[in-house]
Amino acid sequence: MTNDTLRDGTWIVCHDTVPPYPHDVASAAMCRGFPDLFGERSEGVRFLREAFGFDEVARPEDRSSTSGQRLHRDRPPR
Repeated sequence: MTNDTLRDGTWIVCHDTVPPYPHDVASAAMCRGFPDLFGERSEGVRFLREAFGFDEVARPEDRSSTSGQRLHRDRPPR
């Protein structure tokens, strides 16, 4: 799966945010570990990081303890 994803220049979606949503979330999210391990090899991840940056949020099942707060912001320099 990872090799296919890298070949296609995309990323892996967090299984907890794939429809039908097991948690109350707005949309699919990128799996947190994917950019850490493979981000430099994925064209899609590199593009998103440079164009928009990333907002790290709590996993859906952990949101009750963090109230869905943003945990980390990774933004490109402007």
